[in-house]
Amino acid sequence: MLEGVKNFFAGLFNSNASSENENVLAAVTSNLDQTAANLENVGHELEVLAGELEQTAEELEQTAEELEQTAEELEQTAEELAELGDELEEEEEEEKEDE
Repeated sequence: MLEGVKNFFAGLFNSNASSENENVLAAVTSNLDQTAANLENVGHELEVLAGELEQTAEELEQTAEELEQTAEELEQTAEELAELGDELEEEEEEEKEDE
């Protein structure tokens, strides 16, 4: 596609081959080459960012799994503490009855 654009401008300026037109053609060609290089760099940067995003997504998924496991452990601990609280209440009631 880039070559097609260059050829278009070359054809345009070949009909009036003056020094000024050749300079304009050279500038346009240079700009197109620079634009192509910039687009290639942007494409590379996007690939790098996509890789980083994928890694971040995997890390977030792992963190979510760890948080879920922690929540389950906290729930189990809360149940155990509730049972211990019930046992303590029963012992206190038995002690009061014994007195």
